Amino acid sequence: MVQASRAVVDLSDGIYDRILHIQTTAMEFHEKLPSLAAKEGLKGRKVSRALESFSWNITILKGQANLLKRAKAEVQENTKQVHDAALTGNLSKEPQGVTRVRSVTRRGQDDKATTSAGGASA
Repeated sequence: MVQASRAVVDLSDGIYDRILHIQTTAMEFHEKLPSLAAKEGLKGRKVSRALESFSWNITILKGQANLLKRAKAEVQENTKQVHDAALTGNLSKEPQGVTRVRSVTRRGQDDKATTSAGGASA
């Protein structure tokens, strides 16, 4: 799951840009499509179907780009939540120069463990 999330964050911007580039190119081609269809001998209903199909494909590209953008935002939010939970639970690695803050309950348990361990060895 972590690797998949990292891949989404790392690769999504490039893929998103490529999808938008393809969409822009497709829109330019869409403008030329009726004349190209006429040159190929398509008429009437067949041209309409070709235009509808091509328009649908462009819509699908736009939808996929939006899904990718939302997936990246969701992964970033999930990562932030995991990071915050780790900090709250004192589960993260300690950065240098920062001391770990322990709860009163935890400190009391550590003191008891030290006292009992010290008494057993003496």
